[in-house]
Amino acid sequence: MAVDTLAAMAVERAVAQLPHKQRTVLRWAYVWPALHVNAEARELGCSGDGLVALLAFLSYIVWFPPKKTAIDYDRDAITLCWQEYKRKSLDPNTKRLIAKLCEDRESPFLKTYNAKP
Repeated sequence: MAVDTLAAMAVERAVAQLPHKQRTVLRWAYVWPALHVNAEARELGCSGDGLVALLAFLSYIVWFPPKKTAIDYDRDAITLCWQEYKRKSLDPNTKRLIAKLCEDRESPFLKTYNAKP
């Protein structure tokens, strides 16, 4: 069976960002399935059933990710705006303009959701 190494590298890059327990479970299931369930469960401090349950939960999240709502998209846009503001390569005038745009996005967010982004 041929393996798409570029896809495998992309998946590993994503898995490497997960917390230790989730990362270990996914690697056990997809990379080292020959390892015994109990050995991995001992390493993670859970039972074999707990390991399988954690794998099932992670699989569910991968296949059915939580839906983003309007507040999530608005919050992400404001966060991205302020990240752009923090770039060191921007001149002071551009930084002021970006800050104004970010603040202009925050004002309706506060009114609409009655919360800070």
